[in-house]
Amino acid sequence: MFKNKAFQGKTINIRDAIHGFINLNLIEQEIIKTYPFQRLRFIHQLGPTFFVYPTANHKRFEHSLGVAHLSSKVIKKLREFENFEISEQDEQIFRIACLIHDIGHAPFSHVGEDMNLFENGIDHEIMTSKIISETQIGEIIKKSLGEEALQRVLFISTEKASPVKDIDYIFNELLTGQAGIDRMDYLLRDSYYLGVMYGKYDLERLIETICFDKEDGIYWEEGGIHSLEQFILARYFMFLEVYFHKTRRSLDYHISQLIREFLRENLKADKFPSDVNNFLKIDDFKILSWGLEQEDFRKIFIEREFFRKIQTESTEHPKPEEIIIWDWLSNEIAREFNDTEFYVDKAENAPYKFEKPDIKIKKDNKLLPIHEVSTLVSNLRPLQKIRIYVKLKKLETIENFVRDFLNKRGIK
Repeated sequence: MFKNKAFQGKTINIRDAIHGFINLNLIEQEIIKTYPFQRLRFIHQLGPTFFVYPTANHKRFEHSLGVAHLSSKVIKKLREFENFEISEQDEQIFRIACLIHDIGHAPFSHVGEDMNLFENGIDHEIMTSKIISETQIGEIIKKSLGEEALQRVLFISTEKASPVKDIDYIFNELLTGQAGIDRMDYLLRDSYYLGVMYGKYDLERLIETICFDKEDGIYWEEGGIHSLEQFILARYFMFLEVYFHKTRRSLDYHISQLIREFLRENLKADKFPSDVNNFLKIDDFKILSWGLEQEDFRKIFIEREFFRKIQTESTEHPKPEEIIIWDWLSNEIAREFNDTEFYVDKAENAPYKFEKPDIKIKKDNKLLPIHEVSTLVSNLRPLQKIRIYVKLKKLETIENFVRDFLNKRGIK
């Protein structure tokens, strides 16, 4: 793969369900052998979704390999452009950043962040930066590529350091942008392992139509519009049908309760530890094995006694006046019922962010954000779903309360 002696040696191929064979060189193999990376084998990509979709057992480990693989596919395409100047070391730094971009995820991935289980000011990206800097992973990078390379990896993967080269901005956009390779991999991977079609899109066409020049940076040729639309819609429908699935959202709530109880019982804390060594000691399997010994949690996850959604819920794109009604309703329920009997869930995400126009199309020699070229994308709106989940014993009571509240205000 590389001519530089630092990268030479026996490469290995790992078979992957999405991309076929993934090739790894010696530096990457060293990183993968570390405990912080191996821990990703025990962090589910989609939190507790496997309780809903039985085959959703893929982990952050294989996703990380997939993103590293896609980094070289994108670089291979960009090397076709004469003004895209990249050295072997640049590509290696980019691959490593992609390989370890998710290494700071807490147990059950995003559940911890969504449910405020990190200490103030910390998220999985800050933990990623800390783990890279404070473990043997950072030492491997410095030994193989130098101190400067470590700073570049930190910026590309987390933006928690200063960029060293102009190309680092390009690498960061390729990894984390709205059409970045992180999303490219997880949409296909999630769709495959869940057994759904929502996340499918034309990966080869998406990469084939990507372009670069020094003045405009990364953009797509006009012929790539439909593959980009397909890609953005894939994410839209995955959120609508999978990530915001009614039962999965209920289980997110219960998993967050389980994590909090585990932390209180075992670490005497309400939040994930900020210390890297202590943080790395906890994963999905340790928390689940402890939780299933507790009768309350065993009933929730094994006997399926989780909170159920009441029939009434918000629309998918609620207007401000609808949100006001739901906030009012939430407050009234809180006054009437104990907070152990219900949970108000607000699921929000924008499949395309208009304020971050980093998906650019060249049309008639003009560079335009895709929402100015695509009617489909221009009509997308952020998803927001408000639901109320309640204990089984209280389902009918709270359902009637909500119905009466809305009926009195002429809302159906």
